[in-house]
Amino acid sequence: MAMMSTDRGSARATRRPKLTRLLWLWTPAVAAMAALAYASLGPVQPSDITGGAGSSFAIPQADKLMHVAAYAVFTVLVARALRASASLRPRGVALAAFGVASAYGGLLEYLQQFVGRGTSILDALSSIAGAALAALVWWLLARRTTRPRQGTRPAA
Repeated sequence: MAMMSTDRGSARATRRPKLTRLLWLWTPAVAAMAALAYASLGPVQPSDITGGAGSSFAIPQADKLMHVAAYAVFTVLVARALRASASLRPRGVALAAFGVASAYGGLLEYLQQFVGRGTSILDALSSIAGAALAALVWWLLARRTTRPRQGTRPAA
């Protein structure tokens, strides 16, 4: 009986670092999801941030640039978590992160109509563009850093 309790304790000890690692990897991506949901569905309007049409600070289509930047960051956070927690090649990580970010952006854009904000195909396309740009850069950089060295044979 003493052996079983030791085995259980060691199983818990080996699970704990794995859980800590998963939390460390996925918490930033989940926090970004929450921030995107609040920004998309909350009381703050894009004109409050970008200065609006009557403001001297107004930048044409600034909200589209915010979509590109926000979804690029979100895509990188998802790719970072996927790369370390899933057994995917760099292309698979980039495609999965792009898919998650694009689908989430589309979902939030769709849900805006239910909270009194307008939906915009240009906003959705801006989100997809940010996700695509980040996924492409992620894939190119990951491919570059994971290639076998010259003169060595890749593992079969």
